[in-house]
Amino acid sequence: MSDDPIHKVKASKSLGVYIYIDEHLSWSNHIDHLAKEISSGLASLKQIRLFVPPETLVVIYKSLILPLFDYCDVVWAGVNKGLSDRLDRLQNRAARMITQSDRETRSADILKLLKWDTFGDRRQHHYCSYDV
Repeated sequence: MSDDPIHKVKASKSLGVYIYIDEHLSWSNHIDHLAKEISSGLASLKQIRLFVPPETLVVIYKSLILPLFDYCDVVWAGVNKGLSDRLDRLQNRAARMITQSDRETRSADILKLLKWDTFGDRRQHHYCSYDV
């Protein structure tokens, strides 16, 4: 463009901080980055969970971790099932941590207790309410 060469890259960061698109227009780089950020937040949540009530953990989760899931999710709402499941597992991990539930308890029951939507439902809601 304008006599400047366009360089081929394997992945590029776009739309600010958290959107990563690779050469195949796959969201795997984005989800990898997102999962690392969320896991880091969950590790911090795990460290304090014994010292604060569950209600406070929910507030911390909703203010510091949930926005990572929601940022531009309408753009990557069509992500494949494997990547989507990875995000669902992170949410389920947070829900178990907050409620101190064991692995025997169904994730759906924990989400219902917390009155949380699944991320598929959440992304769908954001997509449907997005004004194009």
